[in-house]
Amino acid sequence: MKELFTHENTMPLMIAVMAICLGLCIVWIAQLRSYQQRQRKNTQLMVQQALQAEMNAMSSSIMILGERLLELEDSISQVHQRQEMFESNGRNHTYGDAMEMARQGACSDELQDKCRISKTEADLILLLHGKRY
Repeated sequence: MKELFTHENTMPLMIAVMAICLGLCIVWIAQLRSYQQRQRKNTQLMVQQALQAEMNAMSSSIMILGERLLELEDSISQVHQRQEMFESNGRNHTYGDAMEMARQGACSDELQDKCRISKTEADLILLLHGKRY
């Protein structure tokens, strides 16, 4: 009886098995690389989404800070206006000065010019604090 597995018979079989093994290794390596690429893509996507969320949060914060800055600028402007008003009032004569001038005999026109008050205010101050003859 002839042997089934002789050197001449087994060589093509071994080559075929090795080719199949090599093919399987190539397919496995290709699938591994594909899996790794998908993993990298997923990781990159997650990082991108996290960065986008962080940028959105920062944008919101910047908008809120911008609005707050505008509010503060308005407040500062109002304070400057009030300060200028008080300083300009401080440079002019006050009602107290007008009362003192009225006691010393100043007329209505003098009170209006020097204290920058209306005729009605000057007349009232003269009536209340002016010299009585």
